[in-house]
Amino acid sequence: MDPLDAYCGDIFSSMHRADQRRAAEAYLRGLLSVAGRKSVRGMATATASGRSVQSLQQFLSQSPWDPVPIRRRLLTQLVASQRPVACVVEEVAFPKHGRHSAAVERQYVRSLGRVCNCQLAVVATLTCTRFSVPVDWRLIVPKSWGADRQRRARARIPDHELPRPYHHYLIEAMDDLAGARSALPVPLVGDVSHQVEVESLFDALERRQQAYLLRVSPSLSVSYQRSPLRRSVGAPSPSRPDPSASGWRGMVEELVARIANHTRRTVEWQDGDASGRSQFLWLPARPGSRMLLCEWPADSPRPGGFWITNLIDRRLADVVLLAKLGAAAGPRFEQLAGAFGLREYAGRTFAGWHHHLTLVAAACTYSVLEQLGQTA
Repeated sequence: MDPLDAYCGDIFSSMHRADQRRAAEAYLRGLLSVAGRKSVRGMATATASGRSVQSLQQFLSQSPWDPVPIRRRLLTQLVASQRPVACVVEEVAFPKHGRHSAAVERQYVRSLGRVCNCQLAVVATLTCTRFSVPVDWRLIVPKSWGADRQRRARARIPDHELPRPYHHYLIEAMDDLAGARSALPVPLVGDVSHQVEVESLFDALERRQQAYLLRVSPSLSVSYQRSPLRRSVGAPSPSRPDPSASGWRGMVEELVARIANHTRRTVEWQDGDASGRSQFLWLPARPGSRMLLCEWPADSPRPGGFWITNLIDRRLADVVLLAKLGAAAGPRFEQLAGAFGLREYAGRTFAGWHHHLTLVAAACTYSVLEQLGQTA
């Protein structure tokens, strides 16, 4: 059997109708084989599948198939084959013309540093030192779309999809991926330094027993106490601030300023072809449950980043590598998913956007498995 036939039979087995499975395979083959722009017309023509442009468009935008079982199956395959070390979440922009695509709005895009007309999404990628593969996503609904019944109806946005805080989308993605499990088998890594309600996010992740390492704002309020943490053999001892800092509470940058002259640990890391060296402070942010990681890049008089984590039993070098993997995941994801038409869905519906991204993720996963020699 053709490896791609076998892959499609497995990945799309949750689709109840044979015509849906055939359309999914035709679309996937188009994403994998058509060079350049992945238009529905170009894929329908190039794959010789017998599917018309209209039938593929209907399959994407109107056919009632659930992408969640497909995403979970992709996750299972990747965990078994790729040996991922983290699930990295980040904000991704989808630039658009006009105002009718689901959840499109003129809004600030942090990664671009400017305002643009776009859709914004929370995207979760399964990440290792070689690949960063999308496995889940949430389209962020702007406030302007909350009560605009006409726009919502045109884009077929479900009634329950309402504007909500960023961390709600992130938790929903984690719950979606975890399924029956309480947590993902790998740590969650991301940047929430632009968010306000991060304490609610930490609490929600800890209730789910989800390991995490999240970059935070220097203005985040933390508590410091010198109570010793439970540590595994080989784990680093926390750096020791002045005794006057014991029981202290304030902003991260204020705490770090108090202890900037205390002993820092130099850590070297290797991430694929990239390597580096920085100094770090490793401090208890909540006794027994959370740590604060602070980085000073080489030759820098000021810290360059702050992270909160519940990985209190991990070696400092391992936590640093996770932080670096998180920073590198975005470019790796863009390179992989961009090659398979990440931003080329031309439709306007909410379901169509999710369906397209699910099939892009299936193309990314197949490409990775093929590179690993696991598609035969």
